[in-house]
Amino acid sequence: MRSKTASAMLRVAACLAASALALAILTASAAATHDRLALGASAATSPQVALDWDNYAVNAVRAALTTDGVPPGGSPRSFYQIEGLVYMSYVQAAVYDAVTKIDHRYRPYHSIDAAGSGASLPAAVVSAAYSTLVHYLGDSSGTLAAEYAASIGALPADDPTARGIAVGQAAAADVEQLRAGDGLDATTAVFGAPFVYDASTAGVWQVVPPFVAVGAQTPWVAFMRPFTLESPSQFRVPPPPALGSAQYAADFNETKAFGSSTSSVRTPDETAVAQFWNANVINQDNQLYRDLAVQHGLDLVDTVHLMAMGTLTVTDAGIACFDSKYTYLRWRPYSAIRNADLDGNAATAADPAWLPLLSTPNHPEYPAAHGCLTSALADVLAQALGTPNIDATFWGSTGGATTLSVQRAYATTQQLKDEIVNARVWAGLHWRTSVVAGEDLGDDVAGWTLARFFGSRSPDANCPAAGATVIGSLDVPAASYCDLENVTVRGNVTLEDGSSFSADGGRIGGNVQTQGGDLQLSSTSVGGNLQSQGGAVDVRGTSVGGNLQIGQGTGEATVCESQIRGNLELEQSSESADLCGNRVGGNVQIQDNLGAVSVTGNTVGGNVQCQNNAPAATSSGNAIRGRAQGECLS
Repeated sequence: MRSKTASAMLRVAACLAASALALAILTASAAATHDRLALGASAATSPQVALDWDNYAVNAVRAALTTDGVPPGGSPRSFYQIEGLVYMSYVQAAVYDAVTKIDHRYRPYHSIDAAGSGASLPAAVVSAAYSTLVHYLGDSSGTLAAEYAASIGALPADDPTARGIAVGQAAAADVEQLRAGDGLDATTAVFGAPFVYDASTAGVWQVVPPFVAVGAQTPWVAFMRPFTLESPSQFRVPPPPALGSAQYAADFNETKAFGSSTSSVRTPDETAVAQFWNANVINQDNQLYRDLAVQHGLDLVDTVHLMAMGTLTVTDAGIACFDSKYTYLRWRPYSAIRNADLDGNAATAADPAWLPLLSTPNHPEYPAAHGCLTSALADVLAQALGTPNIDATFWGSTGGATTLSVQRAYATTQQLKDEIVNARVWAGLHWRTSVVAGEDLGDDVAGWTLARFFGSRSPDANCPAAGATVIGSLDVPAASYCDLENVTVRGNVTLEDGSSFSADGGRIGGNVQTQGGDLQLSSTSVGGNLQSQGGAVDVRGTSVGGNLQIGQGTGEATVCESQIRGNLELEQSSESADLCGNRVGGNVQIQDNLGAVSVTGNTVGGNVQCQNNAPAATSSGNAIRGRAQGECLS
């Protein structure tokens, strides 16, 4: 059973266990080599490990137990659907970042500190998924360890596999650090406690049977830090229709008639549709991702991209949806129809014995979560497949169960969205207006997220091979990537917006300039200035002959163990920055930054000035020959 707060000890133990297990596997006797999968050019890009570990992750999340929200003395419970999506997002984010560290076809979710060159993609997928799952869920049964051993054991016992394992572990550790304190299982106010309705409380939500003893479902999700959005309330829906309005009466009467457990107007086909969408979302969505990967012949990288893009976008739609739910706290049809004599609307009539077709979930009605999640998913599918004509077959459930047992096909995203609106009305769980509002929210979340995350890149055709020498300058076009290994560029390197450039070893004789691109330098020599405007910056063990300037950064900045002969400037960055262990010949100026800035262990020949940073920059262990002013006084 997972504890409410994962400890650092668990993460370290998981990492050590994975490393030890990998070492044992990779040093197994040569006699077992013939049982391993010998990866050739085509097998190396097979999506099979991604398909396998997505399935293993779903199984682990669905089997996990928690005491969050359980009354004292109660038995641990399984994860709710939105809760499970959060855990799946941790896994998919780590796997995606591990893969994008090695193959730069897509922009990473979050830049990680690891050496991706020459690393095995399958090993990175296995390692990232395993390490993340063990950190968040544990592995008391040993099931994950056995699956990890089998997966790694099927790979060659060579250096690329070892490197891939290391990349996966680094990606998992990065997600753990990035998501620390994100609001998982956080304590909130009490919502949905039972009360007796009167005219003053009409419209207010309370938990209804069969969940009265359990209480409200995961209200902490409404306050959780999203994975891609700026805040849970970023796309909060408008208030629901007033109880006395004509719209409310129309919604009320439709759900009352079509959503009743004893409805005489709902057809058998409509009943089947309502029950189909009662399937568990975690199983349903991930089965779809796996099926689409096979259907469309996606390789490993594209499969991981689809799974991460889908999972994180849908999860954020769920977080935003719960923000609206726990803001408006609107009653469910179960309560509304039984207490319609209190709503002040002459066009509604009470039925004290009314029951919905399906059991009412224990969270507020407005907006409908299935509208939020399914609309976001539909938009992801359209993006991934390049068309709203998705030709996708979903698995769903029958007879009120949640297990996947039947299939339905959808030609377009609009067909999918239209059906989910009807399904939730016919199930007796929502008003039509609520599902439409949820779909609007899902569209907003997906539109915002897909415009900023998971974007594709293409290889720069002019990117030189390892060990080459470029006589002139090197320009990296927008939305492309270029990775150098021990390459000499005698001129300048320029990055356009949305591009990615990395250099491991080698020398750049002129300047390096980025305009919104992501830059990574390791053990590289830059003869001139390094200037970055926007994008992420990761500079380690590198010498810069001139100034190093980072301004208006939209990604994290790391400059460590490097030598800068000129000045070091960090200004107007919106993300965190770490300046550590550098030797700076000139001045250091850090000002007007909005992310956390840490300045530690640097040797500075000139002055250091830190001002107008929010939060204030922190510093320690710096040796400064000149004056220290402002926030960096150590």
